[in-house]
Amino acid sequence: MKIIFISIFSITLLANSIWAQPCQSSRYKKRLFSEKTIYEDITYSSAIPYAKSGQSTLKDYQFDFYEPMNDDVEKRPLVLMFCGGDFQKGDKKNSSIRSWCDSLASYGFACAAVNYRLGYNPNSISSIERAIYRSVQDVRSAVRYFKEFQQTFNIDTSQIYLGGDEAGAVAILHTAFLTAEKQRAKSTYGIPTEKENLGCLDCSGNQFRHNTNIAGLINIRGKITSVDLAQARQRIPVINIDDKLPVTSLEKDPLEKLKMKSTTSFHNELNRLGHPTTKEDISIFNASTTTFATSASQQIWAAAWQQIRAFLYETMTFSTQKPRGPLVACVGKPTLYEASGIDGEQFCWQIIGGKILEQDKNTVKVTWDYEVEEGIIRVSKTNLSGVAGMPSPPLHVKLHEVAEADFVVQEIEDNVIELKDVSSYGSFFTVDFGDGSNPQSGKPGDKIVHTYDLKDKYIITQTLESNCGTSVNTRPIRIKEITSDSWVVLKKAVDIEKESYPRGSDVTLSLNEIHYPKVRIKVIANETETKVFDEQIVLSKRPSIVLKGTNLVKSKYTVEIIADENTVRKYFEVE
Repeated sequence: MKIIFISIFSITLLANSIWAQPCQSSRYKKRLFSEKTIYEDITYSSAIPYAKSGQSTLKDYQFDFYEPMNDDVEKRPLVLMFCGGDFQKGDKKNSSIRSWCDSLASYGFACAAVNYRLGYNPNSISSIERAIYRSVQDVRSAVRYFKEFQQTFNIDTSQIYLGGDEAGAVAILHTAFLTAEKQRAKSTYGIPTEKENLGCLDCSGNQFRHNTNIAGLINIRGKITSVDLAQARQRIPVINIDDKLPVTSLEKDPLEKLKMKSTTSFHNELNRLGHPTTKEDISIFNASTTTFATSASQQIWAAAWQQIRAFLYETMTFSTQKPRGPLVACVGKPTLYEASGIDGEQFCWQIIGGKILEQDKNTVKVTWDYEVEEGIIRVSKTNLSGVAGMPSPPLHVKLHEVAEADFVVQEIEDNVIELKDVSSYGSFFTVDFGDGSNPQSGKPGDKIVHTYDLKDKYIITQTLESNCGTSVNTRPIRIKEITSDSWVVLKKAVDIEKESYPRGSDVTLSLNEIHYPKVRIKVIANETETKVFDEQIVLSKRPSIVLKGTNLVKSKYTVEIIADENTVRKYFEVE
């Protein structure tokens, strides 16, 4: 194996700069590499070639590998290029195929110029069919080889492309669409002048066991036989490059005997079947462009290069998945978001309504602004091949303010106060009145009445809870006089008309407003300890409670009136 270093362009650009802004990578879109490295004459296959005598021995087949010099990308797309020559001539060192790989390497692709088996009897259609089949076996061998040594060559095996001109294109088209043994021509099992059975599709070249799935085809003036395209296992993207004007030649093309579909007919058939296919008509055969120093293949490649490059990039690009993370967040509070990816991939985040605090691999910590009600977050991923994906769909984040506890206190009597919640962004709160009584709870905007029993200084503490955390507020209060007895006040909340009722009669409890807006009322049958009523009552909204006689058994009953941790009792009897 020989290694050659060649300068392609006069512009020098360090490969590392590709990663400076991974969301806007120019790799595969612009000429970024001024130099390439070529590894020559690497054997990928040992196969039996065509021989006029019908007998032959194994022969090695090789490729030249082109890559950008000093490239640090670990998984590069690979294009395998096969030259033309009517299956009679052609070589990986032809100027045309070298120019193809030069172009690809300068844009960041890896490229292999591959030799394959040539030769057939031009007077025999069957021999021509066998030549095509041998080329299919060789192309498949090359694909298997690179999948076996993907780490050696830093290849992304999901991004292997096949390209070829004329006979080379015939080889790659049949590789892509002749995928089952039943599609083999009968001649491949042997003919009188070539008795050898060529074997199965993967029975030649090497013994590496891999699928031969590919990412796309570059078909330059290629044709295809009567292979049933509807039976294709993959819907492979194809770019078809054809001449607008026919090529005139003094030599008759033996392949015409097979009556193959033209490039245009092949494209039209794929299009009808719903395959991703495009076609570019390139005219180079005119007085202003034709030169004898440059081959037709090179001129076609030069004329169609930008379309080919765009085709390759379009098939490699992808949409970044929507990031994962909370759909509801608190302003000013760090929130973590995550993108789908693997080690080594690069991520670029776009935050609207916030800012990035820190970024680590595929995660980002964001703090959201106070001025907005909704934040938006997008991410773009650059994969291991250096392809920058399309930005993800936006993740919309509903923003909540951080809870802020607050309350006002109104004196109802000297030792009775009403606390009104005026907090912001809370879901519920608790209040400790500082006198040893149990804390009371409420919802935003609630009022709570509390009676102090002793003269003293107290600290009222409100604790507000929300999705965005806890907030605490305190306020001092001084009770100078005791003028209201909570038990006396509570007794006024309920009036019972009689002390006893005959069995079957309804019992009405009249309700009166007091400075406690809400009280809890329980009615209990003493003998069975059964509750016949237990509700929280807003006194201003309910004038009475009617206990149905059908629900009252013979018993003495206790009516409990509860508020502010105080309980008073009244009684009646059903006889």
